[in-house]
Amino acid sequence: LGEITAALHDHSRSWERPPAFSRFAWDWEHSLGGSPRWGRWRRATGVGESEADVLVRAERLLQRRLADYGTGPETFGLVHADLRL
Repeated sequence: LGEITAALHDHSRSWERPPAFSRFAWDWEHSLGGSPRWGRWRRATGVGESEADVLVRAERLLQRRLADYGTGPETFGLVHADLRL
């Protein structure tokens, strides 16, 4: 799996996006921000006041860390969470 992942990374560095190609990004806005693709965590079943208190702190920390990490091509790209052994 490691070799396949490395080959995918190598390919992604040299691949040129076709003009009509588009895909969504799992950026802050579309994961936990104002337009989350899977819905708002605050509305999830089982999220009460005590859970929300913890999750709000985690959300703020994640937002700061992701902002520091950046979205440039050297750090931000395709997600391959579907790779499995």
